Amino acid sequence: MSLDIVSQKPLDRLAATLAADLALVGSMIRDRMASEHAPRIPQVTAHLIEVASHPHASLRDCGVDALTRLVHAALLFPRTPPIQVIMPSSL
Repeated sequence: MSLDIVSQKPLDRLAATLAADLALVGSMIRDRMASEHAPRIPQVTAHLIEVASHPHASLRDCGVDALTRLVHAALLFPRTPPIQVIMPSSL
C-alpha cells in the first residue's frame, strides 16, 4: 500500500472504492424517482433528516447537502397555486 492510500481517512478510502457502484445506485435512484411508483417525499425527507443528524461528520454533511438539494428542487417545481414565500416583517 502506498503512503497516499495509508494517509487517507478510512471513510475517504471507502468512498473512493465504492464510487463506481454508488454512481450506478444514483442512476437507479434517479430512474426510480422518475417513475409513478417513486418513494414518498415524507419518507425520503425523514431519512435525510436522520442522516443529517448522524454522529459522523462526513455522513452529516452528505445528509445536509442532500436535504438542501431536495428542498431546493421542491421549491423550483411548478405548482398551482404557486408557493407563497412569507418573509418576517423584521427582515
